[in-house]
Amino acid sequence: MQHENAPQEHRQAPSPSSAWAPKYEAVAQAWSDLDDGEALLLSDLTKDDVKRLRRLFYKRFGKINVLVRSVEQDDGTHKAVIRAREGREYLWQTPR
Repeated sequence: MQHENAPQEHRQAPSPSSAWAPKYEAVAQAWSDLDDGEALLLSDLTKDDVKRLRRLFYKRFGKINVLVRSVEQDDGTHKAVIRAREGREYLWQTPR
């Protein structure tokens, strides 16, 4: 923790992801512990939860390796499935 009178150039604001990353760390750990072919199903998520999970998983495990799919439920909450990506499934491909 920085002292209140620390010089301005030495103060660092917490990164935006540092506040929510621990919340999803257990989910990331659970996914990395799964056997091949298994997936996680998460429910009662907010739209922001889904965005943050995507960012965390794509950054940590690589977008080419993991797939996060979600759907909004009738009550406004979201469900998400996290699983290994099969081949180049759902990746945007640009013509060369």
